[in-house]
Amino acid sequence: MRNYVLCVIFTTPLALMMGNALALPLGETVLSRTAEVLLSVIFTVGLLWLGRNEPAHHARLMRRSREAVTTLLGTLLTATPEQALRQRRDLQFELLSERRAAQSLAGNHPTIAHERWAEHLALQATGYALLDRCAAAPDERLPVGDIQAVAERVS
Repeated sequence: MRNYVLCVIFTTPLALMMGNALALPLGETVLSRTAEVLLSVIFTVGLLWLGRNEPAHHARLMRRSREAVTTLLGTLLTATPEQALRQRRDLQFELLSERRAAQSLAGNHPTIAHERWAEHLALQATGYALLDRCAAAPDERLPVGDIQAVAERVS
């Protein structure tokens, strides 16, 4: 927030000078700029208020985490964990995002979080166990049986 404020303090006068706003009367320029800012604040708050659906957001992140697990498993069928660094990174990112969303859901919607908590824990445990296995033996391909077992847990 502080960086944004500093940016606006220095860029607004510069933008007004570049747009030749100094040629207009000061009151008209201030009124126009204030109206622009107020409209943008109203639309932003409205979008944030309407778009706030934590249960749907968490469900979407759970689906994305499962997809990241299956993508990594598919890659590990033909490659070593060392060759699947991008998929491993994507899985870790999705797991972290899902965990944050689950924590937020627990604080704001405890009954929904309670219903989903076991699935959340299983997904986290499965994802991180797969990442740990990849880190433990980066140059060894996973046995097909291990890959199938993980795939069954995620589906």
